[in-house]
Formats: sequence, C-alpha cells, structure tokens
Amino acid sequence: MAVAEEDIDKCVNYSRIFTELAEAFLEVMVETPGRDLGDLRILGAVLDCVGHCQYEVAEITFNFWYRMSEILYKRDNRILNDVFRPYIHRLITALSGHCQLDPDHEGIPDEHDEFGEFRLRVSDLVKDVVYLVGSTTCFAQMFNNIATQPGGASWEVTEAALFTMTAVSKNILPGENEIVPQVLQAIINLPATTHIAVKYTSTRMLGQLAEWIEKHPDYLEPLLSFLMDSLRVDTLASVAATSLMNLCSSCQEPMIKHFDGLLQIVQAMDSFNLTHEAGVGLLKGTALVLTKMPLDKIQEGLKQLVYVQITPLSQALKSGEVAKSGSKGDPTVWLDRLAEIFRHTNPSVNNGQAHPCQPLIQDIWPVLSDACDRYKADIKIIERCCRCLRFAIRCVGMGSVVLLNPLVSQMVNIYQSHQHSCFLYLGSILVDEYGKDDGCIAGLLEMLQAFIVPAFQLLQTENGLRDHPDTVDDLFRLCARFVQRNPLAILRSPVMQSVLECAIFAITLSHREANASVMKFFRDLINCATDKPEKQNYETRVSLVKPLFITHGEEITKGIITACVFHLPSFMVPDQGDVLFLLMKLDRAAVCQWLETALKALPTQGNAGTVNATQKQLTDFHKAITTAENQKEIIYALRDFARLFR
Repeated sequence: MAVAEEDIDKCVNYSRIFTELAEAFLEVMVETPGRDLGDLRILGAVLDCVGHCQYEVAEITFNFWYRMSEILYKRDNRILNDVFRPYIHRLITALSGHCQLDPDHEGIPDEHDEFGEFRLRVSDLVKDVVYLVGSTTCFAQMFNNIATQPGGASWEVTEAALFTMTAVSKNILPGENEIVPQVLQAIINLPATTHIAVKYTSTRMLGQLAEWIEKHPDYLEPLLSFLMDSLRVDTLASVAATSLMNLCSSCQEPMIKHFDGLLQIVQAMDSFNLTHEAGVGLLKGTALVLTKMPLDKIQEGLKQLVYVQITPLSQALKSGEVAKSGSKGDPTVWLDRLAEIFRHTNPSVNNGQAHPCQPLIQDIWPVLSDACDRYKADIKIIERCCRCLRFAIRCVGMGSVVLLNPLVSQMVNIYQSHQHSCFLYLGSILVDEYGKDDGCIAGLLEMLQAFIVPAFQLLQTENGLRDHPDTVDDLFRLCARFVQRNPLAILRSPVMQSVLECAIFAITLSHREANASVMKFFRDLINCATDKPEKQNYETRVSLVKPLFITHGEEITKGIITACVFHLPSFMVPDQGDVLFLLMKLDRAAVCQWLETALKALPTQGNAGTVNATQKQLTDFHKAITTAENQKEIIYALRDFARLFR
C-alpha cells in the first residue's frame, strides 16, 4: 500500500523496521539459516526495500549488508556462502538499477552532487560484498543484463551496468577470456553518437581493468588509441589520463614500446582539459614506464620529461611575474609535476654504475634554487620546492652529494628569517641519505645547530608548541634520523642537551603527529643503549646515552605521567607507555624511584574536593608499572590510572 500510494515516509519507516529486524536476527540467520528465528524471508523483505524506486529507501539497508558481509567473511564457510549468494546477486542487480542516471541527463556523471555520492557509496558496498558471488561472475552478470535487453539497452541502463562492472573490474581473474574481451571490443567500437556518460564510464573502466590487460598485452594498442581520442574530448580528458596512468602502472614493460607516444602526450599535456591531479597522474605513469627502460634511454627520456616542466618554471622566474594560485603560471603546478617524475623514476643501478638521473638533477638545481629564493616567504610554494628536492635526492641517493653544501647553506639562510618546517623535514631526508658518510656528517650537524636556534625561539613563545606542531614534528623527526643514522655524532654534539630538554618540554603536547615524533626520538635514543650489543660501538653508545637519562630520567617520567593523566587522549597513551617500558629496560631500579617521585607530585584532590586517587591506587599503579613485563601491561595501567583523574 505504501508503495502504491507513493508514501515515501512510510516506505522509509518500513525500510528501517525490516533492516533493524534483520540486524537483530543476523547472527541467528548465519548460525541456523532458514530455520526458526534464522528464517531467510527477512532477507527477502530487506531486498524488497532495496528494490524501492527511491534510492533513499534502499540506502537505509546498507549498514546491514556491510555487517552481514563481515560476519560471513570471518566465518569463511563455503556452504554458508552458497546459502547467501542468491541474495547478494539480487542486491547487486537492484543497486545497479538505482545507479541509473535520468534519461534526459546531459554530460558526464557528477560525482560530487547528492546522487553522485550515493553512487560512490553503492560502489563501495558492491566491492565489499562481491566476494560472495565472485567478481568475474558479477562482471558477467552485469554484461549479460545489457546484452540480453530486448531491442538493446537504453544508454542509462548501459551506463549503470558499466558503473557496477567498474567497481569489480580490478579483481577480474587474468584467466577470464570470454566476457572481458567482448566488453573491451564493445568499448573500442563505441559509435560516435554514444551518450557521453557511457563513454566516460567506459573510459574509467579501462583503467580498472589494467591488471587484466597486463596479461593480455595484445589489447594495448587499440586501447591506447581509444584513450588518446578520449584525451582530445574536454569532458573525457581527465578520466582518460587517469586510466592511462593505471595502464602504465600495471603494464610498465609492455608500455616501453609506446614511450615515445606517452612523451608526445606529456609534451602536449597543457592543450588537454586536464585537472591538476590527472596531469600529475599522467606523469607518474610515464615515469613508471621510463624506469623499466635501459639506463642509456632513461637519461634522455627523463631529460625530455623534466624540461617540459622546468622550462616554463624557469621562464616564470625570469619574467618576475607574481605567482597566482591556480593560474597558468602558478609555480606549484610545475613543482608538483617535477616531484611526481622524480618520485616514480627509480631505475635499478648496480654498484659502480653512474645514476642516469644525476646529471639532470645537477642541471636543474639552479632553477630550483632560484625558486626557493624567489618564493621564500610563500609557504605553499616553498613546501612544493622542498617536496620536489626530497624526491630528486631520493631518486639519485649519494649521486646528489655535490648539491649537499649549496642546498644546506640555502635552507639554513632562509630558515633564519622564515621558519618553514618543511626545511626541517628536508633536513631529515638529507640525514637519512648522507648521515653515514663521514665526509657529510659535520656539515649536517652544523645544519642542525643552525636550525635549532630559530626553531627553539619559535617554540618558546607563548603557546609556541601548540601553535607550531609541524615544527615539533619535523624537528624531532630530524633529530631521530640523526640518532638512527649516526648516533655517536649527535650524542657527542653540544646540541644534544638542548634537544633533549626541548623533547621533555614537548611530552605533554596533545598534537598526535608531533607527540609521536617526540616519543619516537626518545625510543630511538634509549635503543642506542640497549640494541645491537654485538656492534663495536655498543659500549661507547651506552656510555653516552646513560648519563643523559640519569640526569633527565626523572623529568621524562614525570612528564609522561602528567601527559597521560592531564593532557593526552587515551589513544595517544601507547607511545608514552612504550617510552616508559624502554626506560625500565635501561634502568628499572631508577624508574621505580622516578615514578614514585612523579606520583607524589600529583594533586591528591580534584577541583570539587574529591579524591583523585587513594594511596592504595597509587601503590597498585606503581607496582603494575614497575613489574610489567611488556608494553601492553604498562599501556593498560596508564589508561586505567588516567581515568581516576577525569
């Protein structure tokens, strides 16, 4: 009656009732399907709700299907899966119907309006439940639904089926040789009059089928031709570029012979109507293919890729035009593209071989250096410069050591006036790459010393830690890298004392990433005195680390207890517990004394005069911590103890 009367409110309420009923009896249905309270007619009622013409009614049931899928997945019972498989078939068919666009819809599907977001939620649900029927079976089912329509399927039915097929395309088995070839042939031969939405979803599907195409490289040529045609269509350009990136990622070696074609696309990239993300993705795919080429070809190929980006950046710097975000001359566009190229160009270079990317990175360094100087006050552009340099350095490793001195000098000079934390992060990359080199470590320590003075000034201002968590995060990541790569160098450095004092000061900072970096620094520092006793420098490490903790161990212990009790949410307690456990591993007897002192300093009463923790609770907590045999015991004890004060 509710459906016949088109009473949507009633239909929504019925959907909620049947869904909650199904959720209530879900465990019973799985335990005893079809018997007593496990009557599967409940599923039929829920599927009737899914089949309602309004997608809002169907969406109410989504959480139930997720729960059922999770329970069946954990059971991993083939017989049980067979029982529920027909219901999932019906579910996917009904969901595909809900994904149909209006027959009078013009243009490509909008993924950001309300209906577009619903379709994305459908895609997620299909991916979650499809294992019960099999991706290949689902793919074939959707294709047959189109193929068997009397008089041919309408464009909106075809597009919805293709959309559902796209959700499962990634999981199609390479041995499937019946349906996928038919689908690809149909896509390649789409008539020019085909609705643009069908072309859009078909183009998107090709990218999702990349892993299948890798095993069937004969399809590459016609598909690349199809994608090239799509790139020339404004509304299809970005999705075509994304699919091309997926093909390059999965079919790196088969795509080598098409590299010249990819290069031509990259050179003409700005003539296509691409989003920034799609353009960057296209460069990623091209770089991945380049990586698989012979070393002598990589150098020339990389040069052509890079100079397409570096030339306009250089021209923008020389022209002196003001950088405008989103404009054609926005330097972040070129810097992001360069970063993506270096990030994904990782050729296999044997010891003794010259890195093919090294000469090019040295050639473009003056342009990147000019960009840093020119835009030193612009945090957005400087972050992109540092990201680009980070991947360039990672790309060639020790091959870029000649840039170390000029780069460090420039970073330090800019940081004195502009405390961009990305310089601290880039510094940690330099330490990671060159920290073990005796010829580099002195300069890197000087860099740390130069960073520390303005960084500490920034953090010592009122609310400095709270207002600059990125600086805390990146500073202690830098210090931790020193401890990891060359512990003796930093332990002998005069900066160590100041760094440790700042770390103690930051223990109570409630910013998740920043606090995690501080705690990691403590862990790495303690591990210097406990790990790898077989190494020759073990005794030296112990002799340098232990005095630091004899001096500051009590402050660290007090800071951890104070942080857990008064400042940090419970999900951040594990990092603190790890440090406390390692301190006991270093010197359990000393921690017993430090913990007792820290507990005595806690307030005995709350603001309302209530007792925070009784003497027995304090004693029990002290015993739980000092007798703990692993980190979990300490973490549980800290969490339970913190609840007494809240």
